[in-house]
Amino acid sequence: ANLLPNGTWVGSLGEISESSGYWVKVEDDGNIAVSDAIPSDPNLVYSIHSGANLISYPSDISMPIGEAISNEYSQYINGFIGEGQAASLLPNGSWVGSLTQFDGNKGYWFKVNADFDFSFNIDDGDLVRQTNPVNIEKYPYGMDYAQSINQAFYFVEDVLINGSSIETGSWILAYNDDVLV
Repeated sequence: ANLLPNGTWVGSLGEISESSGYWVKVEDDGNIAVSDAIPSDPNLVYSIHSGANLISYPSDISMPIGEAISNEYSQYINGFIGEGQAASLLPNGSWVGSLTQFDGNKGYWFKVNADFDFSFNIDDGDLVRQTNPVNIEKYPYGMDYAQSINQAFYFVEDVLINGSSIETGSWILAYNDDVLV
């Protein structure tokens, strides 16, 4: 859907669905208010189709991926992509990548290999807990970058320097023609 200068919406998107995720393109920073909205049911069932599905996360409470996704879906899910973050499921059932939790009011691309019905593993007890980490450094000082819409994700199993693994908290920086990407 596109908003014309006269305030009229045009396009094939006629309504917003609670089970879908949406990308909103704006020219400037600001807030978007959706009127007459009803909070999503945390037990919402999504009809997932083979391939990539952009869906909403139906809770205001952040949850680690491993807790929000039941093991019953592991045979279908290849990974998730968020805004500048991604996670992949290893054959041993553990999650790897920079996307470690689902955050409220966000949408995520679910990459799956089959059609299935899906629901997040959110119960009433989870809704009183906030797991959002605080004071996490996004990147080292002086290593800021501009996020591109053209993204690639790299999942590194191990890094050895002089025969030793790097330590937790170390940074791996990628460059393209001397530009930090």
